[in-house]
Amino acid sequence: MLVLSSEQTRRRWLMLGVVASAYVLSFFQRFAPAGIAQDLAAAFQTSATSLGVLAATYFYVYTVMQIPTGILADTLGPRRILVLGCIVGGLGSFLFGMAPSLDAALLGRTLIGLGVSSCLMAAFKGFAQNFPAERQASLTGAIMASGGLGALTASLPLEFALPLLGWRGVFQGLTFLLLVVAALIFFSVPQREAGVSRDSLGAQLKDVGGILAHRVFWRFAPPMTLVTGGFLAVQGLWAVPW
Repeated sequence: MLVLSSEQTRRRWLMLGVVASAYVLSFFQRFAPAGIAQDLAAAFQTSATSLGVLAATYFYVYTVMQIPTGILADTLGPRRILVLGCIVGGLGSFLFGMAPSLDAALLGRTLIGLGVSSCLMAAFKGFAQNFPAERQASLTGAIMASGGLGALTASLPLEFALPLLGWRGVFQGLTFLLLVVAALIFFSVPQREAGVSRDSLGAQLKDVGGILAHRVFWRFAPPMTLVTGGFLAVQGLWAVPW
């Protein structure tokens, strides 16, 4: 049985807290447009359809980037990918908060989705490198719960903040928070060589293709996509009137 020193335990808990904070911010970014829909419509003089596209841009980029992010975390290590992702997400948040037009806001949302897409797969890679196998399920649950906390923060807390900061001030504040989290990740997540893939990109893509072609994957993927994707779409895009 592996016995950890109090310092090792403290470092592991710090790592979990910092990585979970990044995921909180990623989920806040995901759901915030629903809470500020009226402000966005007034700022950009646009329709509900365009606002739906603006909110969904994050989803599209975030989803498409999951496999590339996982490959990069395997190859370069999770710390580098998490730090870079938070910086890119912070840049996107700043651009979104300063956007003079809908097109600029779309670019900001694209960069946000691109950046914070690292906050899930790279987190799992970091946990695999630094925690024993029997802890992985509970760590995954902790990350999912932190995402829920981010979604909740994008409801009433966001509403309370709007009169004080305005929606632009909120996103400029998110820029600062993401950069702070990037710095904390740099100093709290070890850069380990153990578990880093040495396979070529082609070999990794071949392995991914094998998973995607496996019938067991397709037994679970459609219902999970329907349930999880439907929940996120309703809560983050269409539930504003309620």
